[in-house]
Formats: sequence, structure tokens, C-alpha cells
Amino acid sequence: MGSAGIETLSTREISKTERLSRWNAFVSDTFAVLHIQPENVGDYEATIARICIGRLGLSWYETTASSGIVAPGTAGTWSAPVGDAFILAIQEHGNCTGHYLGREIVSGPGDMVLLDASRQWRVESQASMRVVAIKIPANHMLKIIQDPEAACGIRLGAEVPEVALAASLVLKIKNAIETHPEADWEAYENVLIDIIKSALHHLPESDRTLPKSGNQRREACAYIEKNLGNPDLNVSLIAAELGVSTRSIQRIFGELGFTPRGYIFERRIDEAAERLRRPDCQHLSITDIAYSMGFSDLSHFVRSFRRKFGLSPRDFRAAQPTPR
Repeated sequence: MGSAGIETLSTREISKTERLSRWNAFVSDTFAVLHIQPENVGDYEATIARICIGRLGLSWYETTASSGIVAPGTAGTWSAPVGDAFILAIQEHGNCTGHYLGREIVSGPGDMVLLDASRQWRVESQASMRVVAIKIPANHMLKIIQDPEAACGIRLGAEVPEVALAASLVLKIKNAIETHPEADWEAYENVLIDIIKSALHHLPESDRTLPKSGNQRREACAYIEKNLGNPDLNVSLIAAELGVSTRSIQRIFGELGFTPRGYIFERRIDEAAERLRRPDCQHLSITDIAYSMGFSDLSHFVRSFRRKFGLSPRDFRAAQPTPR
């Protein structure tokens, strides 16, 4: 465990008999259920570090030659509270070959690729490599790009100047965090989001051909994200949009530990908090933010906000660090 929110794991600190199981467990929690097969188990070495930056997870790892397979299902719980996320991987050093839904992706230094943590993929490297990855919860990814699934499994090449710049900025942020782990890095969440938007903007439209995953939970969450400001948003509207029964929607969110109404409420409160944090929303009043998030009773919003964050919306806004 590192300091100032940075968690680390090194196989050098683990006995050879426990090395793979401990490594796989930590990496599975960081990304998705992953099984690594080293080229040489006895000589396998790997290190990983991770830190939450707002709603995003930033991690970086280095391994000797190995292959790995990610099982389909849910994302690891770290930086993905509802088990659904996308991962933007940036190759920092070395080369690797990935296999994602029939596509082969060969990545070299500076290349980037977006992956859906709920899908299966394989990756292999013939020598040591370093990778930096941004984990983006699916409900936030849906705001960055309209159809993230179709953008997955496509190499974003370092030969594209804008991609090279985006990759270099992520690496500089990672290096700065390693050098100054005690600093407050949460304010860089929006910087990372802008970098992700910039990189994905350069995906060739002709390559966006992957099939939808058929993930009803993600479709329901996407509909909620687009309609958070509708005070009439409810389970019936979601069910009608997806063409399923209200019981199906209740089951989907029950698997996450929420009722549909409870999930909507949590997303509204969290999004309101995000707007209170953002410098570009400082001109909005507390009332404006509450109503824009679908709350029709300001007193109820203030009480609910205080119950979750321990501060009134006004005090929460005042406590935010001054933008750098």
C-alpha cells in the first residue's frame, strides 16, 4: 500500500508460491477478472500502482513477458462502484498484442486502445512492457462518447499528432503523481476527461463496427444519464425505453444493490456534487443545480446532500480547492 491514496503491489515482495494468485487478485480488482500466464513462472516479475482521481482510476504497471486473458462479466470494484467500466490503455514501453472480439491490436510505445471491461480480451507480450491505464466508470464514459462500445478494440496510433500529445500528457500526469504523491490530484479528473475526449475524437469512423454488447444495465444507465434532469424519471419510463418489464429493470438494479429509484437518486446527488466542484459551474446557484438534476424540493435536496457528504451544498462548494 502506498501513501496519499496510491496503492502498490510488487511481485518481488511476494513468495513465488503466492506470486501469481496475489498478482491476479489485485489486477482483477483493478481492471476486470484477469488470469496471467507468465512465460517463466519462476522468473516472473511485475509491479503495479493505482490511484483514484475523482471518479476515474489511474494505474500503471510493468511486467516481464507474459500472456493474459480477461473473462467477460463485470469490472473490478476499484474505481467502478457498479461493476461496469471502460479502460483506456496507453503503451508506455515495449510492445504487446491484444485480441478483442476478433480484432488483433498490435500496440507500441505511445499507442492507445479503449477496452470494455465487461467483454473478454487477451493480451500477450514477448518481453517486458509498461502500460498506463485510465479506468472510466461506464456511466461517465457514456458522457464522453455516445457509443463507447463501437470505439473499443481500435488502435489509436502514436503517429497521429493529437494521439501522441494525449498519450504524453497522461504519462506526464502519471510521472508527476509518482514524484509528488502527497499532492491533491483530484482536480485533474477533468484534465484526464478532456484528454480522453481528444484521443477518441480521432477514431476512424469506418472502424467503429463492433456489435452492441446487449448489456441492458448499461442501456438503462445510459438512459438515466441522459434524463437525470427529468423530475418524472422513473422505472416505468426506463422499462418503456428498453422495451422490457418494470420487473426486469428492478432486477437489473437489484443486482447492484439499488432500487431503480435509489440509483437515480444517487446519480443525481453525485452529479450535483460534481457540478458544485467544477469551476465552469460556479456561476450556477445551488437552486439551479438542484433543479437541473431533477430535484423539485430544494430543502429535500439540501438535507439529502448533507446526509451523504456531511456538508451543506454551499459549504461543500466553498471547501473545494482553488483551481490551479
